[in-house]
Amino acid sequence: MSVAAGLAEVMQRLEAAAGRAGRRPEEIRTVAVSKGHSQASILQAYATGQRAFGESRGQALAAKAHDLPDDIDWHFVGPLQRNKVRIVRPYVGLLQSFDRDSLVDPWLKGLGAPPPALLQVNVGNEPQKAGVEPHEVVSTFDQWEGAGIRPEGIMAIPPIGDAAEDSRPYLARTVPQNERQFPPARPEPVEGPASAINDLF
Repeated sequence: MSVAAGLAEVMQRLEAAAGRAGRRPEEIRTVAVSKGHSQASILQAYATGQRAFGESRGQALAAKAHDLPDDIDWHFVGPLQRNKVRIVRPYVGLLQSFDRDSLVDPWLKGLGAPPPALLQVNVGNEPQKAGVEPHEVVSTFDQWEGAGIRPEGIMAIPPIGDAAEDSRPYLARTVPQNERQFPPARPEPVEGPASAINDLF
C-alpha cells in the first residue's frame, strides 16, 4: 500500500470514529508518526497535505527538520532524555511525552519560550511506563505552569489490549476526572490524544 493510500485509509477511519463520537473530523489533529521512515516517505505524505509528523529520536528529528520543508509541524513522541533536549527543543512544535519533573529545567533553557508540551499520564498505573498518575494531573499542571512550562493537555497511555474497547475505560475515567478538578475560570487542556496500538476507536 502506498503512503497516500495508507493515509487515506486512516482518515476514513478517523472520520468514522469522529462521527460515532459526535465530533467533526477537522477538530482532530492527525500526527503521522514518521520515526523509522525515510525522508522520501515523509515527502509522499506531505504531498497529500499531511503537515504534522512525529519522531522519537533526537538526531533523526533534527536531520529531517533540517532537510524537509519548513512548514512541517514536528512532534516529539517518545521518551526524551535530558541530554537530548538541546537537540530536540529548537525544532519541535509540541513535546507529546513530558513525563517527569527532571525535564522541566532543561526544557526551559534555550532561546525564546519553550515549546508547548503534553503531560504524559500513566492511566493504567503500569510500573514499566513513565508519566504521572491520573490523580496527579491537576497538581502537576500547576507546578509546571508555575515554572514556565506551557502544558496544552494530556497524553494518555492506556494498557495495550486486544481491541480498542479495552482502552476506552481508562481514557473515560481519566479525562472526566480531571475536567471536574479544573476551576471554572481556568482553561481546560486543549488536547488529549490517546497513544496506543488501538488509537482509533
